[in-house]
Amino acid sequence: MQQPKNRVSHVVYCFRDENLDRAKEFLTDVLGAKFEDSSRPELGLRIFVSFENGLELIAPSPDIGAVGERFTRFLEEHGEGVYNIVYGVEDLDETADRAKPYGVGVTHRSSFADVPPWQGRFDVLDEAHFETYLGMKITLGRIEPTHS
Repeated sequence: MQQPKNRVSHVVYCFRDENLDRAKEFLTDVLGAKFEDSSRPELGLRIFVSFENGLELIAPSPDIGAVGERFTRFLEEHGEGVYNIVYGVEDLDETADRAKPYGVGVTHRSSFADVPPWQGRFDVLDEAHFETYLGMKITLGRIEPTHS
């Protein structure tokens, strides 16, 4: 799996915990998506990812951690639906610099290449989350699988 560059990599949907499994089942049965459980209980998140199908499903778990609170706030303010779009880029810093003249900064960065279930499967699995701009929630993604 090679991440697309300079285009949408995947769409992240946010659900209430009680609806996550139903959403996954629907997308599997109707669209043929194949999901991998990528949950991070230590962060208070249940996550299913299908990089091949361009989908990520997230729900804050009942035992909300610090990161899970961000998703809970989203659900309270917007309800279930598209949380953000991950856009594949070659260089996170260079792309983030191009947003500065618009007054848009990076709220936080994440790196997942060294955590299960991704450990050993990806050389790079990094994200930079932009501040919302004109209603757009965009995350920059740099995903490079480990080549055997």
